[in-house]
Amino acid sequence: MKNGIRYVFIVFVLVSFGLLKAQSPFVRIYPGQPSSLPNQYVPSRPTCIEKTLDGGFLIGGGTGEPDTPGMAKMQLRKVDSQGNLIWEVKDRITFNDGIKDVIEFSGLIYTASILDAQPGISKRNSVGETIWVKNLLANTDTCGVLSVIKSTSDACLLVGGAVAACNSSVGGRVFLAKVDTSGNIIWQHTYNSQYLAVCYDLFELNDSTIFVVGTTPELVGNILESRLLLMHINLNDGNLIMQKAINELGIGFSAKRLSEKIIVVTGEIGDEAGLILVNDTGKVLSVVTDSFPGFNSIVKVLSDSHYIYTLQKGYVSFVQGNITYSPELIRIIKYNKNDLSVQSEKIFPIDTFPSSRGEDMVLLDGGKLAIVFYLSSIDCPGCTGLVLLDSTGCVEEWCITDVPKIESSLIISVSPNPFEKYINVKIDDNQYSKIDLQLTDIEGRIIYQSEITTYLEKRIDASELKPGMYFLTLLAEDKKWVKKVIKM
Repeated sequence: MKNGIRYVFIVFVLVSFGLLKAQSPFVRIYPGQPSSLPNQYVPSRPTCIEKTLDGGFLIGGGTGEPDTPGMAKMQLRKVDSQGNLIWEVKDRITFNDGIKDVIEFSGLIYTASILDAQPGISKRNSVGETIWVKNLLANTDTCGVLSVIKSTSDACLLVGGAVAACNSSVGGRVFLAKVDTSGNIIWQHTYNSQYLAVCYDLFELNDSTIFVVGTTPELVGNILESRLLLMHINLNDGNLIMQKAINELGIGFSAKRLSEKIIVVTGEIGDEAGLILVNDTGKVLSVVTDSFPGFNSIVKVLSDSHYIYTLQKGYVSFVQGNITYSPELIRIIKYNKNDLSVQSEKIFPIDTFPSSRGEDMVLLDGGKLAIVFYLSSIDCPGCTGLVLLDSTGCVEEWCITDVPKIESSLIISVSPNPFEKYINVKIDDNQYSKIDLQLTDIEGRIIYQSEITTYLEKRIDASELKPGMYFLTLLAEDKKWVKKVIKM
């Protein structure tokens, strides 16, 4: 506690005397190891970012090196508030992703990773030097991964991920552990699942409990389909309070508490990105899906007093001259916190680099966002990028206000979803005079069909339908668009 007060005081002094300057938008690129080297070298790849008390950032990930073919070293960078490199360390050999998550806590650094094929954490000093490394499942025949590390209100650490038998190619369980800052295990638990279940994110609630999000597949016929996994855990002993797998929803990658009882979860819902409001008992309150083609995964959600911010990675097609490009890009959406309406949408970059994949982001004062991304281009293969966006979501040419025209899909909005009585369909594409519409159940039976001709909008009366999952299909000449809708 004294250390925390001391660091807060230091930052207060820096700000008061103007020594900690306001952050201006910037782009920084850090060289890395390409994936095209011989002997299957693992490319450098960032996975996580953490803002530090002095206004800078920690960037964690992994990098292949000539002496570690097929493996990766942990890679950790510290940069200042403008992205200038202060120090960089590469150490202990691990698997592909290196460091999976990083936090700063009381002036020290803690990382989550995979050590010897098992969940592991490390403690480092303020310049990245290792103080201790802890393998949480040492001397067992269990393998696993860690996805997340967080600090707790009682000055401990929480980690989450998944474990499975080392000699098994299927099956797995959610793994959670609470550890003190000396590396001593307070408790660790696995939570049963028939198939591979994973914790992707977790955070502490006000009542000494933990809320966990992830995924747990379910066998449907011969296919494993992802189900959104929600868990409520006792912080003191790790005992399970609640566990739900929600059939209609997919993978939960990130979560953020909006109020004492309301949590927003993001991830994949079928072939779309989803933003889901739930309460602390796991009840789904609202679902907002995003049907922008090529972007079906929200990997991070953040919020302030007014807005919710989501980070997506995906592909988008656009035309320059006579050439069609399909680069991997970063998409940021800002939602109104009260009604979940979209306030702004940004996709970047287009011209600067051919392919940029967003991995993680942090929210700064004034609605600024710092995003770490993996960069792959001829000029900079295997590089790491860091961009600081201002509150409008722009850094010079690094964002575009207008979304590029999609060449291969219709741009359609469906609301509300889930629905109770009516489905409103709107096509934001005026190149078609007529579009055929069908609503089918999960067995393929046509429940409703019609044409959309007037203003390319349609209101469907679905009040007589039974609760469950349905599919909305639209056909326009050679284009087809299918969306999953849910009757509450």
